[in-house]
Amino acid sequence: MENRIRELRRGRGFTLQNLAERADTTNQQISRLERGERRLTTDWMERLAGALGCSPAALIGAYAEPPPLRHGSGFASADNNGSAQYLPEQIRTSEFSFTSGPRDLPVLGVAIGGEDAWFENNGQANEYIDRPPLLNGVTDAYAVYVIGDSMSPALREGHLVHVHPHRRPTAGCEVVVQLSNGRGLLKEFIRRDSDQLVLRQHNPPKELTFETDQITSVHRIIGRCDA
Repeated sequence: MENRIRELRRGRGFTLQNLAERADTTNQQISRLERGERRLTTDWMERLAGALGCSPAALIGAYAEPPPLRHGSGFASADNNGSAQYLPEQIRTSEFSFTSGPRDLPVLGVAIGGEDAWFENNGQANEYIDRPPLLNGVTDAYAVYVIGDSMSPALREGHLVHVHPHRRPTAGCEVVVQLSNGRGLLKEFIRRDSDQLVLRQHNPPKELTFETDQITSVHRIIGRCDA
């Protein structure tokens, strides 16, 4: 089956290794999927769509040109500049039917992308947005607005990120980290062991290390869109 994985990957500036890390696989598997040597199953479509910040249908070239935008719907697809945009509420093809979920995904606070990043979750939702398909049925899922450029170009100011609190973080993925002092961070996950959590930010490039007793939660970001 022909697909747009390579096109979408390059449009976001990802190497094979970057995408493999985000999708929790190997660059050899990504290469085989791009060339059509491995079947693009529903599971692979969901994993790659989350890693690329697009809808599953976009991976198979369902949209030769982006359809008219409607802010507030649940899908994200790439335009020619590689930025994520919302698709209409319901898109149907001969093989797939995707609809946005209920408007029940809470936006909890603001994640600051700068060096003094913080994310505060007091349990109060600022607003509710349409739930993207990858978070259907996921308890405690939420969204966060990004401000600042410490994680650019992966996450830029103005992005709204979708957070899956129960999916295991893997090296290279972005995460929302809540600290025991009430401060929070939006960074790239590197590794975690029984003693430490290691994160990376892009601008300026540096690694951040926290002791385990400083960490309240580490939640994986599975998608993003322009707010």
